[in-house]
Amino acid sequence: MIVRPVLTKDLEEIEGFDTSFSTDCVWQMDHRIADEEVSTTFRAIRLPRAIMVETKRDNDWLAHWQNSDLLLAVEEDRVFSGYLRLEIDRRRNWGKLIHLAVIRKKRRRGYGTALIEEAKRWSKARRVRGLVAETETRNYPAISFFQKSGFSFCGFNESGFPHREIDVYFVCSLG
Repeated sequence: MIVRPVLTKDLEEIEGFDTSFSTDCVWQMDHRIADEEVSTTFRAIRLPRAIMVETKRDNDWLAHWQNSDLLLAVEEDRVFSGYLRLEIDRRRNWGKLIHLAVIRKKRRRGYGTALIEEAKRWSKARRVRGLVAETETRNYPAISFFQKSGFSFCGFNESGFPHREIDVYFVCSLG
């Protein structure tokens, strides 16, 4: 397995990349407001059956890629297997993981971890304070992956994703 910068030839592969996922578990949010107290909790709940979630890419994704601070690819035996895109918020000195995806047949085999570890190494070398990742409550595979990779839950947004999905945010301090 090799982690390397994204090359121009990779862009066609990325354009057709399948980022859909299957899950039998989601994070359920319980939000309560009573008097002067606001309480929000998330808990993992099992679904009656697994669901397949199709994801959609921003139509202007190529322009965004050109403005990225870090673009990584992972490959094995010269077969493109995944990618990571990172942008640095220079005002806060934090990195934001914009995209992280691994082809379905290579998932749960260390490819995503290799991309994250290289992004951490690259960021530390540039004195970036930490990394922030965002996903949705129904993407339990991503939630589990970020937690396993040293990220901690740090917040949510009820109006971030289309179709009334809830964004959840995870942070990994590099300091």
